[in-house]
Amino acid sequence: MQTNVIHPQACGQLAELPDESTHTVVTSPPFNLSYRPQRSKKFNLAGYGDTCPDRLPEPEYQDGQVAILDALGRVLAPDGSVFYNHKDRMVAGRTISPHEWLGRVKGLVLYQTITIDRGSSHNVDTVRLPPTTEYIYWLCKPGCRPRFNKSCRRWGLVWQVCPHFETAKINHPAPFALAVPLRCIMMSAPQASEVVLDPYAGSGTTAVAATILGQPYVGYEVNPDYVALAGRRIADARALWSRDQDRPETG
Repeated sequence: MQTNVIHPQACGQLAELPDESTHTVVTSPPFNLSYRPQRSKKFNLAGYGDTCPDRLPEPEYQDGQVAILDALGRVLAPDGSVFYNHKDRMVAGRTISPHEWLGRVKGLVLYQTITIDRGSSHNVDTVRLPPTTEYIYWLCKPGCRPRFNKSCRRWGLVWQVCPHFETAKINHPAPFALAVPLRCIMMSAPQASEVVLDPYAGSGTTAVAATILGQPYVGYEVNPDYVALAGRRIADARALWSRDQDRPETG
């Protein structure tokens, strides 16, 4: 398996990856929210573009998420972790929770749920409370216990992470805050050769986090502009990491 690469293609069934070949998955799929241009904002100016439809019929979207999660269960190591970022959404006047399709997944089970407190929301709605939270669903293989870095216990199950300043700097409608994949990878306690995977690589934030932490990574991204953006960000992170390694100790 080739590592340290962003495949310029949709993840599909991850057929290129052998069974149990990945230790840590950190990913955030498009939320199927029909992103449209928002000229009044400094971010989300163009949505995901034509390469990644973000307005699928809800049953089709959920079936696709079940399929990729089952594929992740196949490639995940027995003591590995999947960190799956999603949120509750309003669809046709009702709230839809990711639990609606997580319960249909056969290859993974829910281990814990981490709440991301974003502090604010760019979604303006005058008839309901603003959605300021997202979730990281920590998943593992059925009957297995994921490896855990005990030094991370102090973080608890609510993480206060505001991504908006990063969104304004990165030409992508919904990038991770870098703190999220950094924490997830650290929590999963990977060994030096164990692979970090993101099947929805986007602007490459998971790969950047893996690079900073010295882990090999594999990503999939169908939008060629985002593949190029991820490549530039990874190169910058690798150069910074190399400089840190070469810095002489002081004291």
